[in-house]
Amino acid sequence: MAYSRVVGWSVDLQELVCILSVLKAIRARKVLEIGTYDGFLTLNLAANIEEGGVVCTVDLPVEQARIRCKVGSKFKHEEEAARIRQFFGDSTQLNWGDLGGPFDLIIIDGCHESSYVEKDTQNAFSNLNGGGVIFWHDYGHFYEVSDAVDRRAKSFKIVAIKGTRLAVYIADSENLRAW
Repeated sequence: MAYSRVVGWSVDLQELVCILSVLKAIRARKVLEIGTYDGFLTLNLAANIEEGGVVCTVDLPVEQARIRCKVGSKFKHEEEAARIRQFFGDSTQLNWGDLGGPFDLIIIDGCHESSYVEKDTQNAFSNLNGGGVIFWHDYGHFYEVSDAVDRRAKSFKIVAIKGTRLAVYIADSENLRAW
């Protein structure tokens, strides 16, 4: 079932509400998720994206993944799968131009090593639509994620969302009050 999952690995309900609220507020049509895991977030993004929108999700090929789940298993047999494009590969090695960007919303929740977070972050900023939003999951939970995001926050307005493991960058933060 789409709602059955191990809490701790995937986004929790509060984090899901934050991400989906932003998805709706900016009327995202192109979303990129780094780190598919079981596809719980992917499925929810696809169920709430604007009509005609697409969710692109990237995860390591099964033989390289260190997790014990079937990547994308939550959306494989759901009608929302028609709005999802699954890519397999190392997000730091892929040509992000081939993923279908620029994107309105990007969620970084792949490898938690600092070099990966930094490279994914660099690629996210290079492939973000004007007015787009970037989320980092596991901020404040994994030191290397937090450290990489904090270094980027010296140049960009990135904030933590209290009570979650999320940090967020909003490209058009001046219009935030309009939400």
